[in-house]
Amino acid sequence: MDFQYEGFRIADGHIIIEMHLPINDEPAPAPATTAHAHATTAPAPTYIEPIEEDLPIVDEPKALIDSLVDRLKNLRTKQQILLPIKKIKNINVEVTISKLNKKFYELSITPLEFRMKNNALLEETVDRMPTDDTEEDFLYRTVRRLLYILKNIKIDKYYGRFVAFQSQEQLAKRALQWTDFYQEFKEDNNIVLTINECCVCFTLTETTTNCGHAVCLECISNLNTATDDDDDDNAEHKDCPMCRQRIFFLQ
Repeated sequence: MDFQYEGFRIADGHIIIEMHLPINDEPAPAPATTAHAHATTAPAPTYIEPIEEDLPIVDEPKALIDSLVDRLKNLRTKQQILLPIKKIKNINVEVTISKLNKKFYELSITPLEFRMKNNALLEETVDRMPTDDTEEDFLYRTVRRLLYILKNIKIDKYYGRFVAFQSQEQLAKRALQWTDFYQEFKEDNNIVLTINECCVCFTLTETTTNCGHAVCLECISNLNTATDDDDDDNAEHKDCPMCRQRIFFLQ
């Protein structure tokens, strides 16, 4: 049993130590310095999972997830599967999931009606994390994340691409962040800006067509799809809303 010393006094030439026993045989509380020492020496966590990994999907389509996981299990490095998706946001696309290596899978959405500077409207890579105890855990998280992206795609009008994790408020704020700068320098002959007003909705955008007109991706997506009978490939495409030339390339 531990004793607690409160102090001492001297009487008749003797040192008398004063003490008391803990009440109800309870162990004495640890000194404050001990708790402080433990707090300062506790190991810091080595991994914090990103917020977006906790995807708010309710009623997950288990059969679909299981099916996609089985498909990914059979993929070899550099192979891909083509998802049966023809259009997203009224744009003809090709959607693939590729196995880059044992630790990385990539979702890619590529437009078919025109080419882009970065080739794809969206490229999202999922990498294996310490929380993935097995390869199957990794594959299920990968499929769950990619399905979330496909169900939550939005158009970033400023950069001209697809996004999934940004809110509409964040995207609207991004489109407005350079407004004052643009208004100040748009008529300065000594400066050439990389942004301009969309010729349809007047939102600032970096997207320019091959014919030189600024058209944001959202307004491009709203254009009707055309097919020219005299084209050899008879491919579907979109025409510039300003000059009616075929849109071959966005930069």
